[in-house]
Amino acid sequence: MKNLYPVICAIISIISSCSTPQNDTTIINLSGGKTVTVDSIATPCIFAPTGMFIIGDELILSNFRPDTVFDVFEIPSLKYTRSGGIVGAGPEDISGGSISLSTKKFDNNHLSMLNNSGHGVNIIDADGLISIYHKQLYIPEEWYYVQNHHFLSDGRQLLQQGRLPMEWGIVNKDFEIEVSFTPKLPDEVIALADDDMKKMFVHTAHSAVSEKEHLIAIIASCRPIIDFYDFSGKLKRHVIGSYTHRDNLDKTTIYTQNTDNLIYINYHDPADTDFTHSTIVAIDWEGNQVETYQVGIMVTTFAVDEKNKKIYFTTNGDNDNLYWFDL
Repeated sequence: MKNLYPVICAIISIISSCSTPQNDTTIINLSGGKTVTVDSIATPCIFAPTGMFIIGDELILSNFRPDTVFDVFEIPSLKYTRSGGIVGAGPEDISGGSISLSTKKFDNNHLSMLNNSGHGVNIIDADGLISIYHKQLYIPEEWYYVQNHHFLSDGRQLLQQGRLPMEWGIVNKDFEIEVSFTPKLPDEVIALADDDMKKMFVHTAHSAVSEKEHLIAIIASCRPIIDFYDFSGKLKRHVIGSYTHRDNLDKTTIYTQNTDNLIYINYHDPADTDFTHSTIVAIDWEGNQVETYQVGIMVTTFAVDEKNKKIYFTTNGDNDNLYWFDL
């Protein structure tokens, strides 16, 4: 019997490893990296930007104006070319109220935009700045509304529900939930959310999708935390960032963008109450920190131009300038 003890231990170890989710935890450093030199160009065409996207050789900014939802600039010159996109009920209008914060690059010619109510999505032609498709989202009643949305290439859709907790689901064309998962926030964060508004804020997040890697990155708003899931909803890896300001629920993740190879995340330290600094971290789809950019100005929206090796961005309260720095 004594000789069987190592065998029994080995069997228990195997069973335990099979029943425990296998994921890696990676630590990223938000304090190091490269201090960049920022340049800017004056432009009269920006108003409360909510998103920034590169389609071909154009930079497209979305905003809260109901008459001209998009402003377009050439890259890399940032010369203004046109505005467009009308909110309304016409066949080419953007339906569902004013533009929401959940606007994504759909493909190399189109944007997708969740409407303000969180119950419908538009596909925007980037050349004509018109809506060519509108789809009602027939979400489960208990979800209330959708606050984040992605189209997947197989016809399914990734959605984040508007009620607590931070549940995500992949639905098929009949809006049946095929996969669901709920990222786990640290107990210290949950403890700080002592009213309904704080609880709602704690469960907001950004997202990135890689069709090539078949991965979904969920990026928490209130802490530098990134969870990677595969398309079956299995947690693959967990990334956390160095963070010192832990006594409140201020927004730390301001904006995100991703390319085929990298995810760029704009972090702001809540201790910077004068809004004078941002940190943009580039990580790969394995969760490895590739580069860190220390920007001596508050970054709000941004876009990554890998062809010209630049990041274009806007800053808090400035509707008169576009900014950039070299990668």
